[in-house]
Amino acid sequence: NVLVYLLKFLLRLCHVKDNLMTTASLSIIWAPTLLFPRKETIEHTFLMPRGHKMLQVLLDNFTFFFKVLY
Repeated sequence: NVLVYLLKFLLRLCHVKDNLMTTASLSIIWAPTLLFPRKETIEHTFLMPRGHKMLQVLLDNFTFFFKVLY
């Protein structure tokens, strides 16, 4: 429920007229916060672009994954 609420908020933020943040830029900012590892390793650093892409896909296809309108 918290993830759905946060994703809905980010999607609403993307559609504000004066906001220039896209789903790609929001995913770059939010992915490290949402997908942090218990232990920081070099592998995590190399995998973070996949985390950005995963969050962007969730945002771009929100209604498909969660069957909820935002």
